[in-house]
Amino acid sequence: MFRLSALAITTLDLPTLLAASGVHPSWRGNWLVFLKKALVRRRTTGCQEMWTPEAAKRVGRSSVVMARAESRERNAVC
Repeated sequence: MFRLSALAITTLDLPTLLAASGVHPSWRGNWLVFLKKALVRRRTTGCQEMWTPEAAKRVGRSSVVMARAESRERNAVC
């Protein structure tokens, strides 16, 4: 962020950030694909992790409810 503030960039939209960081125009389309893949990986990482109700019970009841909702979302994505 220091480099962007040094360049006096006030907007944080992707094309401006890519241009300011020196990404060649031919590579800018590939960045969008890379970011989408990273988002999908982030969503599906929970599919490999085994969620156990016992572990959530130690945290608290509200966490159990939240973990179950997240677990359902992960199963829908997988």
